[in-house]
Amino acid sequence: MLDLLLIFPPLSSKLSYGSYEQFKSIDIGNYPPLGLLYIGAYIKKYSNYEVKVLDAHCEKMNYNSLYYEIQNCQPKAVGIYTSSFTFYDSYEVAKIVKKVDKKIKVILGGPHIEIYPEESLSLKEVDIVVIGEGEIPVLEILDVFHNKKNFSDIQSIGCKVNGESFFTRPPSVDLDLDKKPFPDRTLTNYKKY
Repeated sequence: MLDLLLIFPPLSSKLSYGSYEQFKSIDIGNYPPLGLLYIGAYIKKYSNYEVKVLDAHCEKMNYNSLYYEIQNCQPKAVGIYTSSFTFYDSYEVAKIVKKVDKKIKVILGGPHIEIYPEESLSLKEVDIVVIGEGEIPVLEILDVFHNKKNFSDIQSIGCKVNGESFFTRPPSVDLDLDKKPFPDRTLTNYKKY
């Protein structure tokens, strides 16, 4: 069973594309989901948990194919990149995850969560939000699933436990970037970027 599936959502909402029409005649390629690749690299370096990154947009997946991919992976948790532009699509992914299996934990992270943590956690399908940098909190969330930690010990998250929502303290600033590995581009089909 996969410990964590990190998903960059399909971009089907008009808001996700912004003014995409103006770029249709320009081949600008795809931009890799670097935030998810940083988290994946960190988990691989500091644990034995199995992690996979799925860029549903780059893979041109629709919600139906995403449903079957999640079902095939059987993850314990799904982390979804969420910006204000991708919010509708990110939330749709969260709903699909819960349709696959209500026991799968849904984690939202990204810039939108940093601005709207309470509102994001209040969504029925969302179990955990990560506020700010995700590498350390996401690894520690996986530790909770393996009974090595408690949610209250993790900095900079919001979560629901037994129907109650709570937020933990902000993280202390650690400027030692050498602790963080470079994004692991092998977690995606890097030739598509």
